[in-house]
Amino acid sequence: MEAGLGIGYRRTGFFVVGFLLAATAEGLLVVLINSISRGAYTPVGLGWITLPILAGTATARFLAEKSAEDLTLLLTQLALPHMLTVSRGRRIAVAGVTSWLLAVAGYVLVADPFGSYISNREWGALLKWITVPPLVAVAAWFLYRWANRKELG
Repeated sequence: MEAGLGIGYRRTGFFVVGFLLAATAEGLLVVLINSISRGAYTPVGLGWITLPILAGTATARFLAEKSAEDLTLLLTQLALPHMLTVSRGRRIAVAGVTSWLLAVAGYVLVADPFGSYISNREWGALLKWITVPPLVAVAAWFLYRWANRKELG
């Protein structure tokens, strides 16, 4: 750990970074939805504020106790050329989610299930079909790994 900033300041800083990244991603998603649907979609519900708070908390807890060398190593491992050194399970998860996104996009383009125009309500259904199954699959994978891990001690 560096002798510079205390752990509280580091946690606060990383919380702010995680919160702002998640809030920015949500904002871009709303802009994308509004530009595609030509509508005035307004985000409603607790999830729109809960996600940035959870992202900030996770970022703060995970990164605050890492040293500068660990953070540099983490950033270099997240780069695309290092994707081949990631574990087999994570590569399968990324490949599965990407395949699902391509399959849904291909189905919509080929089968044209919404007709010639996609209404605002249909965009919501399409986004659910794109996001919910991969999220459920990834959550099930984490639960499976958690249930099958070796007991400590």
